[in-house]
Amino acid sequence: VHSNPFFQYLDKHHQDTCEKLFVGDNWMLVLPKPQPNHRLKMSLELVLQHVLRPCEATQKDSNKYQNLKDHDVEVTDSSIRNLANSAACKLLRTETYYDDDFRSFLVLHTNTPLLPTSDTKRSSTTHRDVKGSSAADSKSPKLSRQQQQQQQ
Repeated sequence: VHSNPFFQYLDKHHQDTCEKLFVGDNWMLVLPKPQPNHRLKMSLELVLQHVLRPCEATQKDSNKYQNLKDHDVEVTDSSIRNLANSAACKLLRTETYYDDDFRSFLVLHTNTPLLPTSDTKRSSTTHRDVKGSSAADSKSPKLSRQQQQQQQ
């Protein structure tokens, strides 16, 4: 977990949100798998979409949570889906993360960030580039034939 660029960004730039994971009851972090040669624009907005907390619906359906953007999120054994914007990612594995004081929260490792494609394409001067995976990377503008030939 410590080597993941997403977690490093969360821990360094949003310690208050990280603290909520530890003190919240049954809170979880969706942690996208880093992939070489991919860039993920890091921001508070991105972090808030990846921190899940139980909500009123959790009492009725244990698969339902809310992210810190107040979007309903469904967690199953194989996937995580944001019901507000249809963003989905594959659940690779789960792990309990402990800090030095033995406080813990659940980490849901995923293949991609939990974002709709359009959100991962947005750029802003307030974002920081961090190596990571992005569902939008595979849908980026097509390279010209000359650029494709240069890459081969």
